[in-house]
Amino acid sequence: MQSRDMRKNKEISLACFLLILGIAVSLISGMIIIQSDRARLYYVMDESFDTIKSRIVRWNNYEVGDRTKSEVRLLDKAKELSRCLKREEASDALLEQYAYEQRLDGILVTDADNVPTYGWGEIDESVWDEFLNNDVSYDASHYPENSYATRMDIGGSQYDFAIVSRQDQAGCVAVLSEKREIFAKDEISIQTLLDDFIFELKGTAVIASGDEIISTNDEELKGKCLQDWLKMSAEDFGELNQTRNLIRLTINGRHLCGDVRRVEGYDIYIFFPEVKVYSTFIMTESFGIILYVLACILFLFLRYKQEEKNREKSAEQLRTISSISRVYSFVLLIDLGTDSWKVLKSADKMESALSQGSDVKYMLKRYAEHVLTEAYQEDFLRFSDMADMAARVAGKTYVSCVMEEKNAKWEQLFFVPQKYDEDGKLQEVIFLCRDVSTEKKKEIHYQNSLRRSVEHAERASVAKTDFLRRMSHDIRTPINGIKGMIEISRYYAGDEEKQEECRQKIVSASSFLLDLVNNVLDMNKLESGQVRLEQKPFDLLELFRETVSLVEVQAVECQVDFQVDVCKGVHWNVLGSPLHLRQILQNIMSNAIKYNREGGTVHVSVEETGSTRKMVIFVFTCQDTGLGMSEEFQKRAFEPFAQENASARTSYAGTGLGLPIAKELTEKMGGSIHFTSQQGQGTTFTIELRFKLADHVEDKEDSEDQDIRLDGIHVLLVEDNDLNMEIAQFILENAGAAVTKAWNGQEAVDCFLQSEGGTYDIILMDIMMPVMDGLDAARCIRALDRSDAKSVPIFAITANAFSDDKERSYKAGMNEHISKPIIKKDLLRIMKKYIPK
Repeated sequence: MQSRDMRKNKEISLACFLLILGIAVSLISGMIIIQSDRARLYYVMDESFDTIKSRIVRWNNYEVGDRTKSEVRLLDKAKELSRCLKREEASDALLEQYAYEQRLDGILVTDADNVPTYGWGEIDESVWDEFLNNDVSYDASHYPENSYATRMDIGGSQYDFAIVSRQDQAGCVAVLSEKREIFAKDEISIQTLLDDFIFELKGTAVIASGDEIISTNDEELKGKCLQDWLKMSAEDFGELNQTRNLIRLTINGRHLCGDVRRVEGYDIYIFFPEVKVYSTFIMTESFGIILYVLACILFLFLRYKQEEKNREKSAEQLRTISSISRVYSFVLLIDLGTDSWKVLKSADKMESALSQGSDVKYMLKRYAEHVLTEAYQEDFLRFSDMADMAARVAGKTYVSCVMEEKNAKWEQLFFVPQKYDEDGKLQEVIFLCRDVSTEKKKEIHYQNSLRRSVEHAERASVAKTDFLRRMSHDIRTPINGIKGMIEISRYYAGDEEKQEECRQKIVSASSFLLDLVNNVLDMNKLESGQVRLEQKPFDLLELFRETVSLVEVQAVECQVDFQVDVCKGVHWNVLGSPLHLRQILQNIMSNAIKYNREGGTVHVSVEETGSTRKMVIFVFTCQDTGLGMSEEFQKRAFEPFAQENASARTSYAGTGLGLPIAKELTEKMGGSIHFTSQQGQGTTFTIELRFKLADHVEDKEDSEDQDIRLDGIHVLLVEDNDLNMEIAQFILENAGAAVTKAWNGQEAVDCFLQSEGGTYDIILMDIMMPVMDGLDAARCIRALDRSDAKSVPIFAITANAFSDDKERSYKAGMNEHISKPIIKKDLLRIMKKYIPK
């Protein structure tokens, strides 16, 4: 508000000053009216002299310009002729044609000795001789690209000459044109300089040379002399003019006043009627006042516009600074020329640096010492060095860096070029600071996450490589055992006891291979989300005991004491996925045995820890006195393929997938798995799972697998592999079934078509076969127009064990999907469900 009032007062003061000045000028001019009249006379007279002088000068310039243009045009024609001679051989005909086309009066071509070789025109030789007998023609003959043009008065006539070097050989080409005094209607001359000269005061102007009147604006004086006009000679008038005052004359009763001056060698006379001089005072005074007022108005208007622009510029700068201030914590304008700074926005942390020091370098050093951490101080001083700032910001909108402050904040510092001088030298930069703590923390977090991801990927890669190495070992070892036992069995062909021992070891090795493949496939299913949990009633205690029974055999083989503790529990009938619970418990218990020491102990237990009307919580514990885990390995114990100790007490080292599978299944079932371990002392795993309560559990059928009979059952067996066909045929026929064999899907369809309705009780179908696969064969059978085609049970017997493989089997119309290798008791038990009782 105060600034606005000051500007308003300043404008009022200026207007008052201009008004007072105008009134003073009017009063003074009125008081000295005679002096004003005479001043006006001098003004008009001086203006007239200046105008006439400018006309004389213009006429002289015209003369010079006309001469110059004539010489330039003539020089161009000479150069063009030189180029023509380069293209064509010189001849009189050529020169005559060129002279005619270019309106030349003479052409001369010389050799290197300046001797004419060709010429054209009716110009006297003396004219050529006077022009050629000088150094110019010699220079043009001996120095290529030389040229010269001039105008010369010879014999009372004016000639324009031009000479250039020949381009075809040494020598020169000279052309000339005679100047003829023929004036066009619009051309000026000294005699017509004042023809259109009009005086404001009806004055008379005369240009004279001696007593001769050369030019005048008065028609009556043309052709006369000064004596006829002034009634005195130029000599007498010169004596009269010695006083250099305003000259007053009376000629034929007319009172005149004026003066005479010499300009460019001519005498200029200007005289005005006195009656006209003084009669214009009022009009001149009024006109002056009007002009003054208009000038003042224009001045004030332009001043207002300029101030308006300045205000807009200031407002824009304020808006820019305000915008910057909202983003940046402090803003400094640094002047490199004066080594000073201006604070546009300050901050508390800058007070110490700004309050001391007389130069920019010291101020920035104080800022670094008081604000930045020690690790970044040297970097900041290099970044803020003004000595090379111009080079660093050249071609850029800014330079920046990120520094850490002592208060643990991160700041991004900018130097922005602001002003350059006329030579493009940097004059000013803006120093800005912006808080980027949040962005920096995100960046650090991202970098840490990226580093952890890389480390994880590297560990996974190492683990995978180690897994492949172990897989190679773990697959080759049992295969070697199987082949070795077969050789031993052949050697002891008559020893039944040795034969049984070999068979048991072959079964053990093949079981390990199956477990190995199943583990890899299970892990893949878990990672791809293909594992589907069941919700079926089962007896948890019975499942726990069955699992313990399976693992106890392994404990005996490894000479490990296996202890079981079943704590108090009530709600053993639960809903869940018994298959996957068995897998979790078996993996944990099996690892406890494998990674134990000879004579070590494994203690397992199950306990009901809580229940509601609908839910029950069980905690499974497995404690061993085995090898234990290092602190480093504990961090990645649940990672796929991870293994720490390759010297575990087991015949086959395993895949490193047991724990990951157990953890994934546990979490998928909504539970948790934890462990504590100390290397060299052992490990304790704790698994907590929640189950829904089941009303009842169906009793298992009380039948032994070997007692299942298929007497009277006719089976269509479809298999393309001879070995698999033989195994399946043996299992079926040994159980009492009749078997019809087909070696591909097309044969299976043909056999079914050729049979009577109800011939086949069950169809066992391989999937991957030549000619027609099992899925297409199943579809064809289901599509037949026979009642038994829709009802006959079709089982998929295949090595494809993934969930999507099962879905494809069911969609093709199959009733069951059994994965290879064929387990006799499982196959017979499933087939029994489809046999009418």
